[in-house]
Amino acid sequence: MNIAFVLPHDSANWLSTGVSEEYYVSQSPAFEHRYAKIFTKNGHNVTVLYLSSSRSGISRAQHDFGHSVIRIPVKGLRYLRQITGTLQAVRIPELMNSDVIHFYNYYSRFCNVAIPLLRALGKKVVAQAQTSMNTYDLLLDMKTIITVKSACMLLPVNRTEQARLLYRYKVPPHKIKIIHNGVDVKFFRPMDKDDCKRKIKVEGPHILYVGRHIYEKGADIAVKTFLHLVKDIPNLTLTMVGEGNMKPYCQDLAKGHNVRFLGFVQNESLPTYYNSADVLMVPSRLETGNLIVPIEASACGVPIVGSNAEGVIASVEDNVNGLVVKPSVVDFYQAVKRILSDEKLSLRIAETGRKFAETTFSTDRVYSDLMDAYSTVINQ
Repeated sequence: MNIAFVLPHDSANWLSTGVSEEYYVSQSPAFEHRYAKIFTKNGHNVTVLYLSSSRSGISRAQHDFGHSVIRIPVKGLRYLRQITGTLQAVRIPELMNSDVIHFYNYYSRFCNVAIPLLRALGKKVVAQAQTSMNTYDLLLDMKTIITVKSACMLLPVNRTEQARLLYRYKVPPHKIKIIHNGVDVKFFRPMDKDDCKRKIKVEGPHILYVGRHIYEKGADIAVKTFLHLVKDIPNLTLTMVGEGNMKPYCQDLAKGHNVRFLGFVQNESLPTYYNSADVLMVPSRLETGNLIVPIEASACGVPIVGSNAEGVIASVEDNVNGLVVKPSVVDFYQAVKRILSDEKLSLRIAETGRKFAETTFSTDRVYSDLMDAYSTVINQ
């Protein structure tokens, strides 16, 4: 099967996070590359296409995972870029010769233009949204309705988004299939905790935060929760992985305490950091889609304390792979302390969390679900 994965976001989106375009093209484990890896490994011909306003000319490269990566240049004013990008895209043989084209974020302007055009040209198109649209905007709704009605099938990543498609955009149920973000449960796996703590030079109880240091993700809640916990557990350590505009503020809060700010950590090192943790905190105030970090941690057998934000509860099931609470310092303090002080609870959640990741979010499960969706669309 020939499959094209199309990422509608401009490369500036990841350049602003400190990840180079070259890294994205050749080494990045971003979700679209993870999907491409699954299908390439299973013998399919896969191409990932993405937009770039930073360079001119269509270019081709090879990702370390084995699939092709094509840059689509976009020029002009903000709204014209979607049109120029679409006109460039339909000139690319790898896209036009695909058996199925898988778009990300059907809310994007690029999808609003590209999906209806490709469907008019007879292409088989499925579309997914990694984020949900909670605001009510008439113009956005009008464009989205055209986009979602044009696609052959829609692949929301959680039940909330599925309901939004059904009731807000009146999409027929047979055109919707939930596809969770998958993780490689062989790569993210339980390891010896004491050995992992030694490797990252941590002693005693260890709390981990992995994500952008921004208000929406509650990076400050993680630090403030730790500052309360350390009064009860003096040898406690908090490790903050990631970057973001709240990092300086969080560093000021944590000054004089055992909090480590590591910045960006390569994907290859993440299993060691997850396995070194006694608890992973996910205190997002606002989160949509299907957050991948809790699933990676669950696959490693790490208990999670997560907020009740939409994208978190899609990945954290209360009393299965973690505890779900409100995104407040008080609630997180109580839940984290409960896990740290109750070994029986911690071990149970670690065990059920691993099974939860294996059965619901493994790459094998994602591959099977996507193949079912693609086959249905191709045979229509």
